[in-house]
Amino acid sequence: MEPGFHVTIPGAGQPQGASRAFVRGERAIITSANPKLSEWRALAVLFVNQAKAKAEFGDPWEGPVFVVVEDHRVRPKAAKKRPKPSVKPDLDKIVRACLDVLVIGGVIRDDAQVCQINAWKVYSLSPEVRLTVYKEKDSG
Repeated sequence: MEPGFHVTIPGAGQPQGASRAFVRGERAIITSANPKLSEWRALAVLFVNQAKAKAEFGDPWEGPVFVVVEDHRVRPKAAKKRPKPSVKPDLDKIVRACLDVLVIGGVIRDDAQVCQINAWKVYSLSPEVRLTVYKEKDSG
């Protein structure tokens, strides 16, 4: 594996659930089940672009990649005795949103390139999402 691309996005990750599409007049409208997703995604892409500029990141990576997703969220008062965030949002839906951010932000061309994902949710004093992407040495 080659050294990875890393970005930290402030705030807890937002889940990307199923999208709904419908036609209004002659326009197709696509909505998300999570109204906070588009705002979070825009913020996340901004931080990805800043990290890319700082790292002098070139074109989106081609070939197989390995992704690490760490979702840090504040423990709610009602969860004092719960050691891990084992409630909604679903981790797989957070990962979906993060992979889309990596594609939109131009780190990878397509989320189909992802061959392995390590992901977890943890309670933290500082809510944030940490994304790290590694690629195979001989990938494009």
